[in-house]
Amino acid sequence: MHDPAKLRELDPSALGLLTSLRGGRTLVTLAPEMTTPQMIEKLVAAGVVVSAGHTNATYAEISSALRHGLTGFTHLFNAMSPLTGREPGTVGAALDDPASWCGIIVDGEHTDPVVLRHRAALQGS
Repeated sequence: MHDPAKLRELDPSALGLLTSLRGGRTLVTLAPEMTTPQMIEKLVAAGVVVSAGHTNATYAEISSALRHGLTGFTHLFNAMSPLTGREPGTVGAALDDPASWCGIIVDGEHTDPVVLRHRAALQGS
């Protein structure tokens, strides 16, 4: 999906850049398995909204990230570990957490309309 040469670790200089905005809000989408819960906490403490996306994280990794300040899911289902019977993965964690929000591309191509109907039913909409 993304050029690997453009990917970088969340090191102290990246943390400084991501927390430097003095007006508005910064939304950072990251793969929780590629950082630490402590880094998520630092971002949240600085006022950054942290979301999971393009991630292969397990249910346990997402649950830990949620406990440390993750609040959302960017483009739910896209480039994420799938929901399976033995490992709920990122999608399962997103659907299981009533406090988090999910961004979904509703174009019939990125997310099938059948899935959208089931997501609405799960949320009571």
